[in-house]
Amino acid sequence: RKELEVIKKSADEAQEYSDSIINTVREPLIALDQDLRVVSVSRSFYEVFKVKPEETVGQLIYDLGNKQWNIPKLRELLETILPQKATFDNYEVEHNFATIGRRIMLLNARQIQRVSGKERIILLAIEDITERREIENGLETARKELAATKISEDEAQEYSDSIINTVREPLIALDQDLRVVSVSRSFYDFFKVKPEETVGQLIYDLGNKQWDIPKLRELLETILPQKTT
Repeated sequence: RKELEVIKKSADEAQEYSDSIINTVREPLIALDQDLRVVSVSRSFYEVFKVKPEETVGQLIYDLGNKQWNIPKLRELLETILPQKATFDNYEVEHNFATIGRRIMLLNARQIQRVSGKERIILLAIEDITERREIENGLETARKELAATKISEDEAQEYSDSIINTVREPLIALDQDLRVVSVSRSFYDFFKVKPEETVGQLIYDLGNKQWDIPKLRELLETILPQKTT
């Protein structure tokens, strides 16, 4: 009788220990018996999936929450893959739950054989990655939009450069600080200057300051800001 009491106490302590682990992990965790009925459930499972203990423990997993866990992909994992491999990791399952809406989950499972060898326990961990996947999809969409914008900018730049290089008269584009942004081919040919000596330079400094012309200064700094043309 005393030996049985010690065994019972050890079993209770082991159960308490395992329950503590289950309830400590943040991700929902569920333990199933060999018939896929719920043995124990973590606190986070109840909170995330909005179910109650009395509606959960002892139930077939597929019957939980008005059969919302009757998911073909989950059946395949638990009934086909797990018995063969005893474990699976990072299986992505997407499902529309009646209580919490569409969710994308990563499932991890371990099959634990009891000492007797006749029974098995399945530990199933569920990570809700819905928000993370939405962020990833949003970032990917933004990346594609930026790439499209970059292509549009490149095409616009190529178009404007083509115009600049097509006109026969010398043409020069300046930024608001009067520094050279782009120059037509005819400008280089006509004024005998090189791109590396021109682009990025203040217009008045071009060609050993030969463009530092008082009349040009007046046009660019006084008349143009008022009339734009």
